Amino acid sequence: EVAAIIIEPIQGEGGDNHFRDEFFVELRRICDNNDILFIMDEVQTGIGITGKMWCHEHNSIKPDIVSFGKKTQVCGLLAGNKLDDIDNHVFKESSRINSTFGGNLVDMIRFKIILEVIHNENLLNRARENGTYLQNKLKMLAEEFPGFVTNNRGLGLFCAFDLPSTTERNDAWKEMMNNGLLILPSGSETIRFRPHLTTNAKEIDYAMDVIEKSIRSILK
Repeated sequence: EVAAIIIEPIQGEGGDNHFRDEFFVELRRICDNNDILFIMDEVQTGIGITGKMWCHEHNSIKPDIVSFGKKTQVCGLLAGNKLDDIDNHVFKESSRINSTFGGNLVDMIRFKIILEVIHNENLLNRARENGTYLQNKLKMLAEEFPGFVTNNRGLGLFCAFDLPSTTERNDAWKEMMNNGLLILPSGSETIRFRPHLTTNAKEIDYAMDVIEKSIRSILK
């Protein structure tokens, strides 16, 4: 028997692969019909980077459990009502999950402050606006290097583009790092963006200048 299906709303390490809403709808149906928990891994995609608090909010389904981390500076789980079908499940019965894996007061206060900053500084809206700006800059980059920079994609600031091969991607990535840009690869030929929620147009321009300079360098 299958206990749960766990999936990222956008596959991160595997190459920033996006899924159609129809895929998640069918996955949700399969879980409901077979009493399977539907778990969304929002460790990379959660806490605002896609322009919504949770990336799965861009889709028309709701998971049973959400895992999170990264920008919260803590890691945790959110569990929905489906778990109440089981008496004394791990989130209710003392000592099953709240001892070894329990949070502490310092983490709780820090996370509370992070959430307050996100709310008070309207960082979700800023992520949407700056994400649109970044995506437009990526379109310009693809026009500058037609056939070399391809497959621009993203939600909010959670963006990526592809280069022709792993070798060329790695060469460009190393050049970007040498030129002072902290950026990461994903999958076999992808460069991905994971900026902080407070990033601005000036910082995006700087990053794109370094990327363009680095690509030109390896094409010489």
